[in-house]
Amino acid sequence: MADCNDVYIVLVDETEGNLSRRKELMKINVSQTIGDVLACNVDEKCRSVWVSKDDTKNEDEGTVVNDFTTPMHVVVNVFKCMYVHFRRQKSAAKQGMEQGEKLPDAFDILMNARKKYDKFPDERKPVNAKDRLYNDVRKVMIDQKAGFTPMQVNSVGRNILTTLSNTLWYINPHLDKLGTRGIICPEIFSHLQGYHDWKTQKKKEPVISAEVLKFHIDGMTDILMYPWFLSSQMSEFRKACTNLTEALIKYYKFLTDQQQRTSLRHASKEPLRSLSDNWVNRTVEGKASVETGKEYLILEKQLQEMQCYSPLCLMDLEPSERIDRRKWIDNIQLSLSISLYSYQHGNYLGNLNFAWKLPSDDSKRSGMKELQVIEQIKKDIPVFSTRQMKSEFINRYSKTGLKPGVLRDMYRFLSKDQSAPESLEQRQVDQRVFKCLLEADDPDLLYDLRKNNGSPKCEELEPFWQEVDRFLEEQATVHERRQGDHLYMPFAISLSDLRNQIAARLPGDARLPTLSTIRYNFWPPNPSQKSALNYTGRFKVKFAVQQRLLHASHEDKRYAAYQFSLLKEMAVKWRDHSRMICLDDKAIVPVGEPNNPISTGVRPHNRSLALHGASLSALDHDFHVCGIVPSVLFHVKIPPDSRDSFYDGEVHVTLKDKIFQPSSAIRHATESISILRGISSDINLDVPLLFVYTDGGPDHRTTFWSVQLSSILTFIALDLDMLVTARTAPMASYQNPAERCMSLLNLGLQNTSLHRQEMLEDFENKMKRNCSLQMVRKVGEKQPEFKTALLASSGSVISSLKERLGRLKWKEGDVIMHDAAQEPDIEEIQNLVRILDCVEEGISFEKLKTKASVSSFKCLENFMTKHTRQRQYTFQIKKCGNCPYCVFNPIRMSEEDFANLHWLPDPVEVEGTLEEYKSFDQVYGEETDDSSRPSLKTKPQPTEADMRHKGGFVAAKARSFILCKECGKRRVVYGSKNLTMPQTRALERLEEELVYVCGAPLFSDGPLQDVLYVKEALNCSSDMEATYYSDIFGKNHPVCFYCGDTEITQNDIIRDLEKEYGIVRPICKTCFDQGKRPAVRNSQKANLGKRKR
Repeated sequence: MADCNDVYIVLVDETEGNLSRRKELMKINVSQTIGDVLACNVDEKCRSVWVSKDDTKNEDEGTVVNDFTTPMHVVVNVFKCMYVHFRRQKSAAKQGMEQGEKLPDAFDILMNARKKYDKFPDERKPVNAKDRLYNDVRKVMIDQKAGFTPMQVNSVGRNILTTLSNTLWYINPHLDKLGTRGIICPEIFSHLQGYHDWKTQKKKEPVISAEVLKFHIDGMTDILMYPWFLSSQMSEFRKACTNLTEALIKYYKFLTDQQQRTSLRHASKEPLRSLSDNWVNRTVEGKASVETGKEYLILEKQLQEMQCYSPLCLMDLEPSERIDRRKWIDNIQLSLSISLYSYQHGNYLGNLNFAWKLPSDDSKRSGMKELQVIEQIKKDIPVFSTRQMKSEFINRYSKTGLKPGVLRDMYRFLSKDQSAPESLEQRQVDQRVFKCLLEADDPDLLYDLRKNNGSPKCEELEPFWQEVDRFLEEQATVHERRQGDHLYMPFAISLSDLRNQIAARLPGDARLPTLSTIRYNFWPPNPSQKSALNYTGRFKVKFAVQQRLLHASHEDKRYAAYQFSLLKEMAVKWRDHSRMICLDDKAIVPVGEPNNPISTGVRPHNRSLALHGASLSALDHDFHVCGIVPSVLFHVKIPPDSRDSFYDGEVHVTLKDKIFQPSSAIRHATESISILRGISSDINLDVPLLFVYTDGGPDHRTTFWSVQLSSILTFIALDLDMLVTARTAPMASYQNPAERCMSLLNLGLQNTSLHRQEMLEDFENKMKRNCSLQMVRKVGEKQPEFKTALLASSGSVISSLKERLGRLKWKEGDVIMHDAAQEPDIEEIQNLVRILDCVEEGISFEKLKTKASVSSFKCLENFMTKHTRQRQYTFQIKKCGNCPYCVFNPIRMSEEDFANLHWLPDPVEVEGTLEEYKSFDQVYGEETDDSSRPSLKTKPQPTEADMRHKGGFVAAKARSFILCKECGKRRVVYGSKNLTMPQTRALERLEEELVYVCGAPLFSDGPLQDVLYVKEALNCSSDMEATYYSDIFGKNHPVCFYCGDTEITQNDIIRDLEKEYGIVRPICKTCFDQGKRPAVRNSQKANLGKRKR
């Protein structure tokens, strides 16, 4: 089909009172749509337009086209003559007739009316950087007034905007590289940088592909052919797009030329640089009368000590910079005569320069000796073969059965080839081949290990193999949880662990095989693969994986991450006076009921060792109440520079029972104090400063009073001069260095399933009747013997897991296991709070359940005022030096050091920038606050789920509430129907697992996803929902409207407000003292006035 066709178009004006026709022959581009043809000429006052194949007077009759996205080539093929019907608005036609104006005919209306280009495609929701670039390109078009008509905006407009933004996205990481080649981005697009940043995304640096670039060039060329660009209004924007396209075409031609040159070089059967050419030899006569320059003294001294015609490579004597090196060679002048030889490698390799001393007497010089020296040098000059040369050799000998890596090494050995490998994978293979050749006693091992299968046994290793036999036999016969062909725990964590277990059973001087030798004596993982021929199958052991039938982001993530950077800076500054620990709890390890092992939930990334013929299996989602909580304390070895790794140190792990030893702030404090005292070998810490970093869970969140009180007790117990506690932002626990240790624990937990031992029948019946943590704990409180039996039932699992995890290694150091803190140990730490009772107010830990209780004890209140500093993500305690506590516990640091010890600063934004903060040196010692925290500035926006449940966030549909694990506020759970028993239990388990945070969905998937839901347009700074106070639950204890605290205050101001307003929201004393006032609604005076009227 031709690109353009001549089409007769009949323009029919069917406005009431004015019927006219006019026939015109127009040249139409068949690649356009009907809308594109009419868009530039249809009057905005036309209220209806349609196209037909005949002169019908009703748009519902005949063959009518109302879809203006129909391609023109369809119209051309179907319609011999195209009738364009339109009706103008009645008011416009009538007004023109009343004023006596001559109404324009149909052709004038369609062909001469001007269009408004003021429509733009809709913005995208900025989910990622690419969406932000799309929206910013749209803003550029708005600034350039490059809009579209209503007909064009969703077709032509969207296509142009999408194509342009995709092109800019592709070249965004390469703008600097393009600039070095003279490719300049048009000015209107020059500010669109930093979107596709591979460094912040921690990805490999992208490379410009000629094929992909050609795809984007084609797209830009296509949109530039749109008639829309022909409008004079789009001239500036068209010029920018044209310049961008021409620049990309220029770089594309450069890339294709480079590819052609490279292909020709690779296909060459001769080296690109010949040793017979590309070299220069000249004689530099000595001048004894001229003083040798300082830069040549070392060269002259070395040549004087050498014999004549003995070559000296100048690589180590030349300047490193290319320009300086050239000047050094060109201006060389010594007191003795030399011959200077230069070989030109070309490219970035530069030249190889050699020099040798010549006899001072010309008659003793020999041209033959110089040729011999040059030939000697040529033997040492690297040779760079082309790919075609190497390919011919490899193809010639490929049928010998040798591996390509071996053939490449043979070629390098024979030809002295120094060319680089073609890829990273090829480099790694070549390095392994070379290493094997150097270390192997028998080179035949390199070619085929299979011929050793079934070879005579090495007698020196026979004791080891015999012990392996006995060990595997024990595993097969006494494994208490093996039933048939199923195993519930691999008998070794890794090959190294297996070798260590066998070595522990042998005499100290026994010979041990390598790990690879052990591996190839096992049963092959997949006997059907070719690699199975490398295995001997001597032991029926194989690697197996246990068979089992969303990254959210927070607005304060960058802020909290920079707070951690400041913490590291401060720790490095006071490195000689401080220790640093990172705390975190691993996800609860489920423990199944007797004879029903539950998978640990760790998704395996590698296979584990298991007996051949047995499969690793487990129940995946069976009911369970018991569990184990692994708590990690990572003792960081503070590096000398804050940019160095903070992942060196010791890993301490404490295993606790989920039911009767749950994680809490005071338990963490007690266990941390015990571990730190063990490290210091003293009741006090051996240094006066301690830095603590956590993930911010309920037992670590620095704004919780329980965490603050536990930090104060830690401060007292270790006699610290300063304690700095910081935490990650919500949903950013991966920034905690202790989180890195979790992958190590996963190694010991993967492919493993656990179950507790069976108790007495009476106790087991009670476990069956009580199906939640709270119910089991209540039974344990009433019947201590049940608690003791259940702890013993889970104790065997904890002991087994403790022994297993204790075999793990962290950077050559052992993972140190600890027992959970017992009640007497916790009470001992709790009683330390009495040290602050300087006026005998009867202070005790039990009386300090809430922060409001602090006001009842002036000594503690004064201590908090003088010694503490609280922020959203930090809590700090520091001695003041002039209070009763500091008198009895004096400052341990020197006066000079303590005078320079300041609070950990808050991140402070640089004025005029977004998310860029001042450095540590700029803010340390300054008075700062957390006003730069993003969550204080932004308001959460409704999500798609909120829009879907928009009508459900009412008091009538409020069914329950769930606690946020970050802020502790009660968030309302909505549902269309009352909760069933299974739904109630599902909510209880969700709350027990501590996974819900403000702004997150309640159930991200599953059958309850749209049955029970919460409002997601919330964050931890949001106030309580008004629907919470509707008393639909029957259990809505009044809580503070601002912070969710259950300790509500009452005073005269609040009572007066209750008289003036129908609704007065509760408020706590802390919020009231901060200047906040109760939220109120329904003024009594206003209601009274309405009733009077």
